[in-house]
Amino acid sequence: MKHAICALLVLSIFTAACSETTPSQNAITEYPLSENNENQETPATYKESQNPLKELFLEIEYNKPQDNFAQEIVMSSDVPQSVADEWVEIQTSLNSIIGSYNRYIMLITTTNEYSQEVFDRLSEVGWEKELSIVDGHLIGAGCLTGSRTHSNPPDPYNLCIMNYEFIKWPHETKQANESVAVRKAIIYHGWAHEYFHRYQTAHTLDRDLGTSKDCCGLRNPVESPAWYVEGAAIIFPDLWLRHYWKDFSAFEGLSFEDVAVEGMELDRVFAQTKREMNGLEPESRCDAFTADEEMRDTARCNWGIFIAYLAYLTSYQTIWVSIMEDINTLGFDGSFEKHVGMTKEEAYRSYNNFMKLENSFASSQPPEGFFPEGPITDYVNFLSIKSGS
Repeated sequence: MKHAICALLVLSIFTAACSETTPSQNAITEYPLSENNENQETPATYKESQNPLKELFLEIEYNKPQDNFAQEIVMSSDVPQSVADEWVEIQTSLNSIIGSYNRYIMLITTTNEYSQEVFDRLSEVGWEKELSIVDGHLIGAGCLTGSRTHSNPPDPYNLCIMNYEFIKWPHETKQANESVAVRKAIIYHGWAHEYFHRYQTAHTLDRDLGTSKDCCGLRNPVESPAWYVEGAAIIFPDLWLRHYWKDFSAFEGLSFEDVAVEGMELDRVFAQTKREMNGLEPESRCDAFTADEEMRDTARCNWGIFIAYLAYLTSYQTIWVSIMEDINTLGFDGSFEKHVGMTKEEAYRSYNNFMKLENSFASSQPPEGFFPEGPITDYVNFLSIKSGS
């Protein structure tokens, strides 16, 4: 049995429902698009249509922030309900800033024995890989991955599939015996990073986010370089968690130093990047930011700081919203040049001059105002985006 919980309910209701589950309990929690689809098993699929591909994406409101909680979480039955409540808390924060985009499902697995609910939902959304967990991992799982993106016609879903053990002990935190706060901060940062990718793909619509040099036969890609796709999704959670960490219940009573992970200490990351580009870090291979950063397999430099530099020259509204607004119609290069006022190559030269020639051996601290302070909504209006026209 699936428990549908209306997304418009306040978080206190979610908290009241929170309890640790046993393997015999159902740990699936779904947050539907509206109260009227409470018993709906699978969202409507789209059959052959005379509409152009782009219009199909517009029809399913793929690029339109919803007025309610439009995402789902599906978990193995032995995952505590508190994990779903925690994810809802984080996702609610992201929705209030970026917007609530549909067709995004968080799936958390454990073992084959307890993961049938996850398998069922994956089957419903067209997951084509084997539904089997081997050595703790669902075959083909990833975050972010998807299903039916290139079916005919497309019926796209963005899927973040994680195993519960990773959520408890992300990356090498078990070996380092990191605190619970640090581990949670790493997971929250990752959830924000992946949901930002959902925002990005929303506005490429019928075109794929990436370049024609990327793998896997992308459909009419917008030619967005890796430094933009990933860099924008790196600096966002850095700025988000740096400001909003104190809003989250897991960090109550803690200090910034207790939870500072990933790139939250942005001044330190800036200084490290500047040292690398000036040859002061012997092990660094980043001596200049070039076209090599456009591909993941040739990249050497910090993409997040480059994005921050572009936003410093223009604004985060320009880098996160305006470029994405026109990326479907103009492609990345056209939209970048329109809104930033320079070509990619000119941007590389400008950044290299800034990091290497301008006071390269003086203060390693960023100039005043380089990293904005305060709520992201004070300097970016994500909900103003009007893509697809």
